[in-house]
Amino acid sequence: MEMRRLHIDETLRRKLDKLIKKRAKKHKVQGVSVVVTDKHSNLYENYHGVVDEEGTHNSDDKKMMIGSTTKLLTALGILVLKDRGELKLDDDIKKHLKSFAIKSRFRDYTITIRDLMMHVSGIPSDDFDLITRKDKPLSSILESLANETMCARPRTMYAYSNLGYGLLGLIIETVSRKPYVDFMEEEIFEKLDVTFEFLHNSKMLEERKKAISQSFTASGKIVEDPLGTTISGGSSTYGKLSDLAKLLRFFLNNNEIGLIKKATFAEMMKRPEGEWTCAEDIVVGLGLMHDMRHFYGKDIGPVKGHGGNTIYHHSTFEFMSEEGFGVAVMTNSARGGVMSRNLTKDIMVHCLEQMGKRVPKKENPPAAIRSHHFDKHYVAISNKLMTSEGKMKKHSRLSFLKFIAKENDDGYIKPFPIGLARLPFIRKALHSIRFLPANINGERILYVEQRLKHFRRIISFFSEYEERTIPKSWLKACDKYQVIGNNKDLKNLFKKVRLKHKKGDLVLEMNALGSKNRYYLLPLNEKEAIIQGFGRGAKSTVALDKKSGRVQLNVYGITLEPKA
Repeated sequence: MEMRRLHIDETLRRKLDKLIKKRAKKHKVQGVSVVVTDKHSNLYENYHGVVDEEGTHNSDDKKMMIGSTTKLLTALGILVLKDRGELKLDDDIKKHLKSFAIKSRFRDYTITIRDLMMHVSGIPSDDFDLITRKDKPLSSILESLANETMCARPRTMYAYSNLGYGLLGLIIETVSRKPYVDFMEEEIFEKLDVTFEFLHNSKMLEERKKAISQSFTASGKIVEDPLGTTISGGSSTYGKLSDLAKLLRFFLNNNEIGLIKKATFAEMMKRPEGEWTCAEDIVVGLGLMHDMRHFYGKDIGPVKGHGGNTIYHHSTFEFMSEEGFGVAVMTNSARGGVMSRNLTKDIMVHCLEQMGKRVPKKENPPAAIRSHHFDKHYVAISNKLMTSEGKMKKHSRLSFLKFIAKENDDGYIKPFPIGLARLPFIRKALHSIRFLPANINGERILYVEQRLKHFRRIISFFSEYEERTIPKSWLKACDKYQVIGNNKDLKNLFKKVRLKHKKGDLVLEMNALGSKNRYYLLPLNEKEAIIQGFGRGAKSTVALDKKSGRVQLNVYGITLEPKA
């Protein structure tokens, strides 16, 4: 069918209204805002649900947190300074941050501004004690990082880092000689004609209470989102749906307002290349995420954008330049993350079909042609993949799920469930994934391909598991732990922590941010271990120490001690 310009008629409008209402009810989301825009204007808007305890109806007058979509704005700030000749993307960050220091096991390396923008700097992903402190300035990131250790040599591992974008905010302050907030408002927000604002402490939140949406738990209870310090990474940015729509049109119109130079914009829109990524992996270039979705339709263009997740507010921001439209979704409830991502996909599918595009459903991958045995164990956060000798033949196991691995003719490895894994809901999950072995800078990893209803995505996730003798100090430290200090938000977010030794593995288990995580540790010595895996959160250092006669663990900026 011939593609036509997107037009949302009354039939499609009713279909989208019904879809939003259904998804909000399913995920117990109190308020959701949705916009579809082309390069000219909004084609569809929906403001569903409520934004406060009084039941005030959601509207574009109410602002929600956009989370990490702020990173796009921070990147634009860096690019404006680059175009003025006040910095270069390949500058060593120490040129602009004289007091920057971090522990490292690597020699002779340089971290550049470009590395920070692309999340390949080796800087740790998060310091949760810092991120949940509204009373600390942006500059406190430097103090925090001085006590942290590099996760990887720069440009060897893509690992999304909030702390890295915190440093970009500090570079903006240093180079512009203005507070980050003032620079962004004067040089970015005014030119984009948007009303984003940074509410990074309790006083500001109270003063703007009538203008913003409150934060809701899954049960509908109103709470205060604890994130605060790393404002340039997206912890405290509020905006209207119309602000995201204008930002979408900025990209759809190819920087028509001239915020940055044409060549700079072209570089921002270009998908990055490097040894640290596979050609189909989701990666971040100069602030933009590329290949967020691979639709199965061969004539459907790439999806660019970003996303934003705090504890209770979740947003998506995605556009298709070749098709000429974009979609943004904002939610104000704990379970809004899954909803906003799935809703954005479904709206895109409906819009593409309205334009005459055929959007096929899940394609069957190439036929399995031979058996495959993983010759090494692989590990990721919360998962371990290994090959075992069964009664009849070798099989693989992902956590407790057993499967026979077969290699497709395109090099991907497909799991075929056996045993309990054949239960319908487990079998369905296993059938939706495949693995792709790769070697990145000498490290053996596995990409995970998720084959969803209308699109696929590929994420670097697993690395080769390394086994090592566990020192006595770590064996003695195995116990149940609790967060210490006066940070109540941190104590609420990290619970049921346990360090244990099981079947040769040293494992740190933790209920973190509402989900159960299992970290497989590689001890380096009596006092240090690193989290095994690849990507965000992996290769961070876990430190074991003794203070006042008591054992302490430090991980992701959190200090833990055994329960009494």
